[in-house]
Amino acid sequence: MTSLRLLSIAFVAVLILTGCTSDVVVPDPPKDVMTFVARDPVTRITTFYRMNVDGTERTSLGPVPAPTKYHIAVTDAGRYLFYSGKSGSDLPLYRFDATSTTYAQVSPTSAVFATPSPDGQRIAWFEHNNGRYELVVCGKDGTGRITLADSALIKASLHVQAPPAWSPDGSKICFVAVDTTLSGRIGPVPFVVNVTTRTSQRYRTRDEVRAAQWIANDAIVYLWNERNSFVLKRFALSTEREDNVTSTLPSLNSPTISVSPDHSTIVCINPMVIVDVATGTYTSVSTNDAVIHSQMWSPRSDEFIYGDKTTSQLYSERLFRVSKKGSPLPLVGVDSLGSSASVVWMK
Repeated sequence: MTSLRLLSIAFVAVLILTGCTSDVVVPDPPKDVMTFVARDPVTRITTFYRMNVDGTERTSLGPVPAPTKYHIAVTDAGRYLFYSGKSGSDLPLYRFDATSTTYAQVSPTSAVFATPSPDGQRIAWFEHNNGRYELVVCGKDGTGRITLADSALIKASLHVQAPPAWSPDGSKICFVAVDTTLSGRIGPVPFVVNVTTRTSQRYRTRDEVRAAQWIANDAIVYLWNERNSFVLKRFALSTEREDNVTSTLPSLNSPTISVSPDHSTIVCINPMVIVDVATGTYTSVSTNDAVIHSQMWSPRSDEFIYGDKTTSQLYSERLFRVSKKGSPLPLVGVDSLGSSASVVWMK
């Protein structure tokens, strides 16, 4: 008994010497952070912002020339902002470095839909050259560009209505092009290009596809519509089998869709339709001109953020946060900033 008591006293002494008897400092959990740009309605100055998703700790990362498209992309933990700007008659892709507050033109001609890879190490976009679009990819800082697909490589014309879609593992990109080889029918169909080998494959879907996203590494999903009847379709690449994810959806005005990182939820616009993939059921959220994309999701896939116009006025956009099953929650502290582009939830 005495030896046990002596051992206990010795253990307490060690704790005191090492400071373990003091209150344990538990670090705060990482905060959900988003980035966005907003243009002041009075000064017309556009600013790149960083802010916690709860609306706190808003920080200006620097002024940028006004993006000409709502779609933006952010890489390297918020260091680089990619956006379409204006240079003469072209709308090329620019990169803003928040660390040095410097700018660089990334594309020689007009470009749209800059989209980072899942690991954030690369970025892809569509570039307009000689009257046709090309699919281009480069490093996260905008250097080392490579043309992955153009009309000559795939023998079809790229059909650009939505961002390029990276596969979950980052090895492939899906895009849409007008194919003339399907029994004489001219219509847009999905193509998949291997990022490493630059080899492309067209897929013979039964219906026309205007935009697609990945639901798995071997399957894509897209909206099918005919006479205002909208259905989400899933297409398995290995078997080329097509099936329905949903029954009929409300009439939508955009082929753009966004799939949550865990592939359990799909969002369509406008109006906003939030689809549960497992059941095929959906909920609707009234929107005017919402912007959705792959970077809007939280890392947990439970929420997303988006920008929308609150009225038809030019400078009426506001940022919203919504859970998969909840109602939109206007983000605080952004009403006075002016119009905003698409919002990026940092991973």
